[in-house]
Amino acid sequence: MIIMEFEEMKRIWDTQNNEHVYAINETALHKKIIGRKKYTSVSAGRAELIVIFSNILAIGIMTVSGIMKGEVSVFTYALGAVLLFIAIFMTMSRIRRMRSQDKFEASMLGDLEHAIANARYQVWFSRIARLGLLPIAVITLVAVWDGDTSWWKWLLILAFFAVMYFLSGKERNCTVRQMKKLEALRDNLQKEN
Repeated sequence: MIIMEFEEMKRIWDTQNNEHVYAINETALHKKIIGRKKYTSVSAGRAELIVIFSNILAIGIMTVSGIMKGEVSVFTYALGAVLLFIAIFMTMSRIRRMRSQDKFEASMLGDLEHAIANARYQVWFSRIARLGLLPIAVITLVAVWDGDTSWWKWLLILAFFAVMYFLSGKERNCTVRQMKKLEALRDNLQKEN
């Protein structure tokens, strides 16, 4: 008798919603995927702009500071060149990413592939930004060591770069986990089809 009641309830549910009890609500899933796609796209864009504009700002501050003090060292030029290279490289990467936005089909799997592509780009971007931090740190530390700066300021700058390197690794790990979740969702959806 209990089995009959369950079957009856299932039949009523199916007729009311035109869905099976255990079926995936594709509309809700697609909305969630679109949300992840927008999040990864906005997050990548924000990170790009932060890196580009912070490098340009740092170049401006170094230039103005050097002009006002009347002393510009080789290290200032070297650091300015590295920062300019990173800003140009990231700008070109942003342009390439923006141009590739339209190559995905307008479907649930296409949107999911788009979100995965954005997440992969973020992983790559965080790796490049993390590697870009190393020459900046080395040039800055050598420039500070070369000047008449006290040892505790040098250690403070070293600690700053060490913390930045550590935090960028944490951020990269979060991005990798997000990308793997999206890839697992894609694999599950492709198994069902």
